[in-house]
Amino acid sequence: MKKLSIPIVSDVPPDPVYTGGQVLHRIISSMPDVRFEFFWVNHLGLPGHIAVPENGVIARVFSFQLRGIWLWISRLTRRLGERSTLLRRIGLVVRMLMGMAKTTLIGVRLGLNLRNSPSRVVWFVVQGEKTVLCYTVAAWLSGKKFIIHQWDPLAWWMTHRGHPRQLHRLMRKLLDRLERRAVLNLVPSDAWKARLTGEGKRCIRIDNFFDDPVDDQRDLVLLTDPKSVHAVFIGQFYANAELESLLNLLSRTLQAMGKSLVVHFFGYGSPPQVNPGYQFVAHGALPRDELVTRIAKWDLALLPYPMEERFIETSTLSFPSKSRVYLAAGLPIMSWARDGASPDVFYREHYGHHYHNGASADGTEAFIWSVVEASPKYRRQRHATAQKILGEQFSYTSELVPFRNFLVQHV
Repeated sequence: MKKLSIPIVSDVPPDPVYTGGQVLHRIISSMPDVRFEFFWVNHLGLPGHIAVPENGVIARVFSFQLRGIWLWISRLTRRLGERSTLLRRIGLVVRMLMGMAKTTLIGVRLGLNLRNSPSRVVWFVVQGEKTVLCYTVAAWLSGKKFIIHQWDPLAWWMTHRGHPRQLHRLMRKLLDRLERRAVLNLVPSDAWKARLTGEGKRCIRIDNFFDDPVDDQRDLVLLTDPKSVHAVFIGQFYANAELESLLNLLSRTLQAMGKSLVVHFFGYGSPPQVNPGYQFVAHGALPRDELVTRIAKWDLALLPYPMEERFIETSTLSFPSKSRVYLAAGLPIMSWARDGASPDVFYREHYGHHYHNGASADGTEAFIWSVVEASPKYRRQRHATAQKILGEQFSYTSELVPFRNFLVQHV
């Protein structure tokens, strides 16, 4: 059979050092019989040295950096904006229009490149308004069928960037059109899949999946500390208020039990603040599979998730990859999330005996006691339960195989 070749376009490269890059790297490297051409729309200005899987090749890099007359106008409007509020607002509009023009031109160049690809399908990874505009132009010019892949709703990115509501509405309309035209939409949660399917859009769920688990606990190491509960937090500090609330509740409850709290952090950056009620231990970033083995010995995993009303779409549609890592390690999970948040809904249904939302009013003390008093036998049984859920929901067979089958049929 002829080897498949698929162009993939993304602002985040398939490099495991990035959260989204882990997902792309995992998908690409798990299909060694498929060749991927990576087109990098680097609007974030990420460093150029990246690691792609062996069956991937960097076909083209598009830089959004302003140069020449573009840069001169940008600097001029910033200087003029220091003189008055009106000039500052005019400067913002000018720079926004320049950014849209630059993005459109890159979309034209990208579309012409994709038009020459032998593949019938292009895989677009969406993150932010620039990729939406760029892909709208590129998809039209390329004349190809295309896949749309999203990790977080567009509103999450645009709200963080402080973009005006008018731009929100425009980009949402463009994205909705892309979703409707796509031969397939890829999203990380059941809730998001249900929404798109209800809108008549073809969709499957796929994210940071694992190899099919094997029922073998010979290498499972468990730590017992009679004086402390050792909790784990991995990833980025994007929900700091929720994390602080979760840690305060957990440390107060443990202090009443005569125990202390130790939090093991894996990732980049630093904790938002130091609290005398608990101890933070930073371990740095680790590869995902090594991380699973490393954290499995501890007592509890922490899952703060955005609760602000302005992030309700993100809370209900996105799904935190870190929670999949917690599940793979067989840890109980304590979250701080709004009712209806996608991880809250999922883990209540599938992992209810080993999951608790600290933002809820009832059951916190009982849940923490169950963590403190868990015997090695009980912890091993919990790990086996987690592996079963992992195989059914987040494994190679459950997530990658349907996507791969689709590619074989359509490329």
